Order: sequence, then C-alpha cells, then structure tokens
Amino acid sequence: MSNLLYPLLTLADNLMAVSGLMRVTSGEIYLRGERVDWLPPYRIVERGICQVPEGRRIFPRLTVDENLEMGSFTRRDREQIASDRKLVEEMFPVLAERRTQQGGTLSGGEQQMLAIARLLHGDRRNCPGRHVRHPPR
Repeated sequence: MSNLLYPLLTLADNLMAVSGLMRVTSGEIYLRGERVDWLPPYRIVERGICQVPEGRRIFPRLTVDENLEMGSFTRRDREQIASDRKLVEEMFPVLAERRTQQGGTLSGGEQQMLAIARLLHGDRRNCPGRHVRHPPR
C-alpha cells in the first residue's frame, strides 16, 4: 500500500477503500503483490480480505448456522471449513447452542459474537490474528 493512508481520511474510509467499497483517488493497494484497488468488492473478498462491520450487521432472518455459512461462501476447502466451525463453536459455545435460532433474535452481545464468528468462518488469509487459536480449557 502506498499513499493510501492519507491523513485527512478516516480509518473507516481506509477500510472501505481496502475492501473495494470506496474508490482510491491516489495511490494503489496491493495484496500479496497483486494490485487490488481496481477490483470489485466480491473479488477482494475472494482474495481473503475480511472485516467485522460495526453495528452487529448480521443477517437477522437467517439462522446462526446460515449466517456462518455466509461467511464461508467463497471457500471450497470443506475439511478446513468444518475445522473452523469447531473452532468457532469452542470460542463461542452460546452460538453452538443457538445454531437454529434466527440471528435477529439473539441478544446484542450474541449478535456481535456471530458477526465475529462469521468473519472467522471466512477466508482468513489476511486477517490479523488468523493463527490465533482458542486456548485449551
């Protein structure tokens, strides 16, 4: 990344630009050597860029399981997806208990857990802390 972090832009603007939701007016954005600032957002997601939106933006009418599936919709590595599901259930056991419940009926804290879990269920190649594992109990 060069010239992206212009001092007058907010952090949110920078995140929007990295995600392809805002046009970069100067500079370029590179991900693992590939220029991505011209790609549409769905192509950037396929390359592993992820973020948890503010305000617990989940799919309120979908179940917990369906919300998690939305997080992994670009992935094809079924065995790793299953492994990541186990990790998410260990980190957020309340979500495992509520897997058939609609997301919109969860408490605010549970919705935030679901938003984070959905991110963790996605392609985490570029997420900070992607190698962090829940400590054993």
